[in-house]
Amino acid sequence: MLKKIVERLNELGMPLTLNDVLKHVKGNGSVGRPHIALALIENGYVNNYYDVFNKYIGDEKPAYVKKPNISTKDAIALINRCGGLSFVAHPGKSMRNNNSLFEMIEFGVDGIEVVHPSHTDHDIEYFRELTGQYFLLESGGSDFHGGRINDESILGRYFINETKITAMKNRLFKS
Repeated sequence: MLKKIVERLNELGMPLTLNDVLKHVKGNGSVGRPHIALALIENGYVNNYYDVFNKYIGDEKPAYVKKPNISTKDAIALINRCGGLSFVAHPGKSMRNNNSLFEMIEFGVDGIEVVHPSHTDHDIEYFRELTGQYFLLESGGSDFHGGRINDESILGRYFINETKITAMKNRLFKS
């Protein structure tokens, strides 16, 4: 996907390289559109993060490339086979009143992101009850990506306690 986006940007007159993008990745982290945005800004092709997405790499924009699609069931199974933990990310945005969340639980998801800036107190209570009812892990955080509106103001305001992290470690490293 990264290579294809860079190729499309090149076709649009922005001779970006994979190395331009990869130097913005910390450690062995995953590479995504935010890294491409940083490379475009650094190379002077756009003025800011928002322009990159609004003009070039946002959904349905000229250099947008749709992510490969894998079914939810297959994704959860793959994560579990690889020894990882699977979580439903900020379900309050889209899964509050539908069956998708319960399907993921049935497929064997490990946890739910309970704490998230988009969640109301009612959402947090609801998802926390679900994790208890189905013996799932709780995760959460600010969803900080850097460079987005309000990112700086929410950094550190949303978190889970050490007990939740220990539960993740225990499940991940169970003997």
